[in-house]
Amino acid sequence: MTQAERLFALLLPLGFGLLGVALGKDDNWDLLHYHYYNPHAWLHGRFGLDLLAADFHVFFNPLLDLPFYWANARLPAAAITFLLGALHGVNGVLIWRIARHALPEGGWLPAATMLVGMLGAGSLYVLGTTYYDALVALPVFAALWLIARAGLAAFEGPLSRSLPLLLLAGVLAGAGVGLKQTVAVFVGGIGLGLLLLPGRRILHAGAFGAGIAIGILITSGFWLWHLWQTTGNPLFPYFNDWFRSPLAPIGDNRTRHAMPRDVMEALAWPFVFTRSPWRVDSPVRDPKLMVAYLIVPAGILAALWRGAWRDAAGRLGLLLLVTAAATYVAWLVLFSIYRYLIPIEMLAPLLLAVSLRFLLLAERPRRIATAALLLLVLPMQPSNRDRIPWNGAQFAPFVQAAPPEGMDLAGALVMVPGWHPGGYRPNAFVIPFFPPQIGFLRIVAHDDPAGLLVTGFEAEIARRIADHPGPRFVLMSPGGEAPVAASLARHRLVADFGACGRLTTSIGGPLVLCPVRRE
Repeated sequence: MTQAERLFALLLPLGFGLLGVALGKDDNWDLLHYHYYNPHAWLHGRFGLDLLAADFHVFFNPLLDLPFYWANARLPAAAITFLLGALHGVNGVLIWRIARHALPEGGWLPAATMLVGMLGAGSLYVLGTTYYDALVALPVFAALWLIARAGLAAFEGPLSRSLPLLLLAGVLAGAGVGLKQTVAVFVGGIGLGLLLLPGRRILHAGAFGAGIAIGILITSGFWLWHLWQTTGNPLFPYFNDWFRSPLAPIGDNRTRHAMPRDVMEALAWPFVFTRSPWRVDSPVRDPKLMVAYLIVPAGILAALWRGAWRDAAGRLGLLLLVTAAATYVAWLVLFSIYRYLIPIEMLAPLLLAVSLRFLLLAERPRRIATAALLLLVLPMQPSNRDRIPWNGAQFAPFVQAAPPEGMDLAGALVMVPGWHPGGYRPNAFVIPFFPPQIGFLRIVAHDDPAGLLVTGFEAEIARRIADHPGPRFVLMSPGGEAPVAASLARHRLVADFGACGRLTTSIGGPLVLCPVRRE
């Protein structure tokens, strides 16, 4: 790297860190629900004391959330946001370096494709937040960069070099999967690309797959074992049709609310969700994936027709296109939630440039067409839905909360109703700020979709409520009195909504703690 390139690589994380701070303070649903609670529960052994305090999300690997939890006690909120944004910017460095190998003509194009991708609506939506969908892709981009910098040696070189390289790439990619399983579609796309492209397909895909397994064990082996020991399903509550844990329904239990309604809609899905982003659980609108959906298949066919895999750039470019196509198909079939496809949105401008490199051989028309496509996909509709203004809190702890003053909580049991209509806001982030001996348990509401995945806990919940000898309280959002009362009535309990005390919190909506008595 030249001195100018080193400076550019340094400025990218710095710039995205500052941009993350400028966009505001993270206040997303998952942070309020489980990103802060899960590492606390793991570190303080609350799995016997609490029960489903954050619904089935308590069964997600807490390792990913541990750095944020640790930093909250040591760094001001703006510094944490800056670091999250800077890590996001490292993705840009890796994509840029990958683009340098896939677009060997160089010039402005590698940096331009990277910047257009990094400034996409989805990328900005998760920038500097605990929506980790872009950050867990960082080791996957690092794996692609290792393959890219090795050139043809990664595909046709001596096995003594290619196999360790692909094993290491697999370890990096697998580490991302272990932290958050949704990135598996991206990692699987790379594996399929290695299996389909010319070269030592079986050996190379096998080495990459072995690395994935090692990476998964490194970052989540302990958690898979914990879930196996406590629930009988290492992926609980998902894929319970394989493991048949008695604590969840028999089925794959995947989220399907964002899936296409039929085959015809699935075929037109990028057009559907670009027009109506709420269909894929997204507040942002960006044309990059829609345009890539049209161009990338043509690029793959052109590369195969012209034998473009014979040089290093062509082989890498074809790997990127096949990876993206396979990732999209797997994403469409498994969940179709936009955030899980943000890494491909970030890559999309590079995919367009690579496709045009295969489609148009003449350099000048190709550069003009690439510039036109980049301008075409540049407009987007961003969203700051899950952020709040700093309001002078940049140097305060990110997450803070305090129970209501004047309430005697000695020996208390706190019940937390599941999702319900009427302004429900997640609330498990406040649990670390209560006295540690207080237990929290979720009352599974009849209309709570998350509750359907953990029906096997209902008997234990009822037993603990009935047997508790001390005072009981309910933690809730104001405005949800009717559904909360209905949930409590299932356990023959009544809340005194007139005696509620309000919690003090630095994030999240208003929360109150109300005393509960038997009917």
